[in-house]
Amino acid sequence: MNKTTFILLLLLTNSIFAQRITITGELSDKLGKIVNAHIINTTSQKGTFSDQEGNFTMKVQLNDVLEITSVQHHTKEILITNLILKHTKVNFYLHLKDYLLNEVDVKKTDLSGTLTTDAARIKKSKQEEVMENLGFDPFAKKLSPIDRKIHTATDGGLFKYYIFAATVSVDNIINSISGRTKRLKKEKKLIENNSKLKDIENTFNEYINKDLKIRKDDISRFVYFSHLDSGFDEAYNNGDIAIIKFLKTQSLLFKKDTIK
Repeated sequence: MNKTTFILLLLLTNSIFAQRITITGELSDKLGKIVNAHIINTTSQKGTFSDQEGNFTMKVQLNDVLEITSVQHHTKEILITNLILKHTKVNFYLHLKDYLLNEVDVKKTDLSGTLTTDAARIKKSKQEEVMENLGFDPFAKKLSPIDRKIHTATDGGLFKYYIFAATVSVDNIINSISGRTKRLKKEKKLIENNSKLKDIENTFNEYINKDLKIRKDDISRFVYFSHLDSGFDEAYNNGDIAIIKFLKTQSLLFKKDTIK
């Protein structure tokens, strides 16, 4: 082999290894497939999400680093080696966070796993039967303290005011109840918002800091800034992936606003 041929082969080999190839990954944990995990190639700064089967595809080259994050799992970093490039399809195992493992409680039952069959086996208690016969819901949702106040103001409060109807204007009664109800509903909204803000700050703290590059000291301010957007509630109600996309958009606005 002459020198020219050797150099050409060397250049060709380097070119092949420098090109990114597409690998397929499959994410799983002890409970099964992992859906909507965030996978980012920290070298190329390209990202994607795992699908309903826990699969994803990503363009990589030798020595790239993949970072896999999920709200329920510990973050995992993968170094792309020759072995991974050779197989092109790789299984990645993630570990659940400890607090999630503690919540898993498997109990022995004689249920078959078929909804219609098992439902017929579960007998109602005497108390449940009596309540149903009287027209009450035995499984009624327990009201929160603020909801109980609103219920009292709109329903229970009417009976109290009715006693004095002969001496008090009906308009005054209605206005009084209406005004109190509005205040209580506003108070409920504030409580719900605070709960959502705490939830997002605690759950996505690491993502906001490391992925969105928001300083730890600014995370609370950033979350509050984000919740002022009209799309906040919709994103929150649509799950983690919607929240991640929403926060990413808000981070750009927040940084722009902060620079000003």
